[in-house]
Amino acid sequence: MLAAFTISYPRLRGPVHDSGQVREMHDPCLSNASQDERYAGPLGRAAAQRVLNGGWAILRIPAAVAGQHAAVLAAAHDFFAQPDVAKAAACDPPTAEGYRPLGAEYSIAVERPDLNESFSVWMQNVDRAFPETAGAAADLQAALLDLAVPLMGIAQTLLSHLAARFAKPGEAPRPVDVTGATYLQVNRYRPAEADREFLQERHEDGHLITIHHCRQPGLEIEQSDGCYVPAPHGPDQVLVLAGELLTMMTGHRIPPVHHRVRRHADQGERLSVMLFVNPSLKGRLAPWVDLDVNAVAAGNPRRFGLPSLDLLLRDE
Repeated sequence: MLAAFTISYPRLRGPVHDSGQVREMHDPCLSNASQDERYAGPLGRAAAQRVLNGGWAILRIPAAVAGQHAAVLAAAHDFFAQPDVAKAAACDPPTAEGYRPLGAEYSIAVERPDLNESFSVWMQNVDRAFPETAGAAADLQAALLDLAVPLMGIAQTLLSHLAARFAKPGEAPRPVDVTGATYLQVNRYRPAEADREFLQERHEDGHLITIHHCRQPGLEIEQSDGCYVPAPHGPDQVLVLAGELLTMMTGHRIPPVHHRVRRHADQGERLSVMLFVNPSLKGRLAPWVDLDVNAVAAGNPRRFGLPSLDLLLRDE
């Protein structure tokens, strides 16, 4: 059964003039929909519309899913508190399963690595268990796999709503199978020990969507005007962020959501949980929208205040 949820709509305020500044955000304005409405119904369609309009949405999750997130955060705290040698033992390099040390990933340049450790579990490897002797790693893996059940349901159903939006008249929607290459990841930062303004530089995740959960500030989302808003955070909500693959699926109708993680020096530890949703790599996945590259080329000058190419090049 899919988890019930409510959707909130961020309202932005305050004039911002310079790209890169952070704009204030009001507290989320929650819908009046009841918690017993299912994701497959109106609220799911509303979430899909928010992603369609702006690339991201805030979803309020039920208490049971919030509890599963809390279990992951507790297990992650215990795992990352171990000595480095113990964490390094919980790693499977061929599949990038388990632990990744600080410096293994970067957003812009290898010389400026992301300032976080991580632990990941891939859906295609759900039957691959860490040995019981792995202790904290096995506990974290188990907690992540429990959380994967409701989050995968949210992801699959949200993508089904989007597929329906882009289906041609008279044609059935073409859903996306996300059971293979999707993975859950926990990031652990130590902001108080960092010496950079941003723990992660500006980037987009490169997936279909990311379902993100954090209970501490730091994440900032870039808006279409280049300004940033602090992402809402709390125990009872997740963010859905569009990635480059969804942009490709929708013929660039939905842009990828760029974001960054700002350092808050008063945080000794910052933990975040992400479901990175990817299509199955078995078989060829066709986009929902056939992209007319000529039309894109013709319209691109309008992004810079110029007439479109078809006007510039028309015969006199």
